Amino acid sequence: GQYGEAPQGKERLVLGHESFGEVLSAPAGSGFETGDRLVGFVRRPDPVPCPACAGGEWDMCRNGRYTERGIKGRHGFGSERFRIEPEFAIKADPSLPPLKGEQAELVTLGATMKPHWVIVNDASFDRPVDSRAVLVDLDNRSMLGMVSGGYNQMPLMINADGRGFAQLSTFYSRGSRGERTDVITEYLFNDLAPGRETIVPPKAIKVMPLFAAAQLTDDGRFALVSNFTPQQSITVVDRRSGGVVGEFPIPGCGLIYPVGERRFMVHCSDGGLTIGTLDTRGAATFGAASAPVSPMTDPVNEKPIRVGKTQWLFISFAGQAFLVDGGGAVPRVLRRWSLLGQGDKGWLPGGLQPVAFHRATGEAYVLMHEGGPHTHKDPGTEIWVFDVQSGRRVRKIPLEGPATAVAVTPGERPRLLTVMFGASDALTIYDPQSGKQLGEIGKLGQTLGNVQTAPEIW
Repeated sequence: GQYGEAPQGKERLVLGHESFGEVLSAPAGSGFETGDRLVGFVRRPDPVPCPACAGGEWDMCRNGRYTERGIKGRHGFGSERFRIEPEFAIKADPSLPPLKGEQAELVTLGATMKPHWVIVNDASFDRPVDSRAVLVDLDNRSMLGMVSGGYNQMPLMINADGRGFAQLSTFYSRGSRGERTDVITEYLFNDLAPGRETIVPPKAIKVMPLFAAAQLTDDGRFALVSNFTPQQSITVVDRRSGGVVGEFPIPGCGLIYPVGERRFMVHCSDGGLTIGTLDTRGAATFGAASAPVSPMTDPVNEKPIRVGKTQWLFISFAGQAFLVDGGGAVPRVLRRWSLLGQGDKGWLPGGLQPVAFHRATGEAYVLMHEGGPHTHKDPGTEIWVFDVQSGRRVRKIPLEGPATAVAVTPGERPRLLTVMFGASDALTIYDPQSGKQLGEIGKLGQTLGNVQTAPEIW
């Protein structure tokens, strides 16, 4: 495996790094008797030994030939019974209560993602091979489970019916280097156990966590991956067969915004958008590019929010909103308005997930901050709420702390959610109408990037 090494001549490694046991039998003169409690040492010195191991400082081994139970060349303590040399054990306090056996059991969560279940993605920037997605329940403020995402994972691709999701992951043969493997793994929310894997071309774009890096078609049949090597292409995976349909070049364009069962927009380097269409087999063709959504002096960011079956709301660096429709042969801007009103000079949108949409009310929630040019990734200190149909701002919500991502749960009892990348391990929960902070769920990760809510069928 990537992190473990089985004993010499063995194919498997028993895990279990720590121990606490009760002696069943012990040889005479060992210093232990039946019924004693003990704790076993984990590391063993190298056989040479090096100066550190010869001096009893095994944790400072200098030649790397030490062994370590449950990790390196020696079975761990994760078994009902284990043997240990007396010199590598220490007696525990005899006043400790008797040990009780524990029974492991499989816990299931339910068939579908509930309205107040949320995925919080930790990009794990300080240890990028250990990114993960954490599932939490807002109602009881608890963590329900976690899936490992490999190196610099992107947000999950959640099925429209909420029963499962696909996860795009990258792995390297030497942890952070070596041969690269990109894989899409299928999961069910019921048990969060990894299912079928599909190896895809090792070209998936590696950027700050971004929803548009990988998406499902609206019918759920195909998974789409945006590649950047820096040549750009789209990989299509047939989730029914588990095979790769193909890799389809789209020079100068990338990222994926679904606009129908087998249709999606891609974003081009000049600011325009192109429609991609899949045939019954999943092969992709691309149409003509639109004019740039906004002038290059004020580009839109690559983090729009879907507000309709074929419509997406794009936000520019300087605070212009563009409602774009991808229902035709060429995407077009339906309407444009400014997020800023009288007296709002100096306020700008920003963040890693800067806008959210609540379908039932038709309201968009935008992270805003006071700043100057090139601050489009700065955290928001307020959330401004807009009616998308009219473009009118309906309220402002001052935040208790800065936030780089905003999300809102669907349905009649929504919750407004924020995280702050790199500065907080908590998901903060607000009432979206009053703006009152309702609480938070902490210890979710160190670099929380994106928040994903239960899906809706467009």
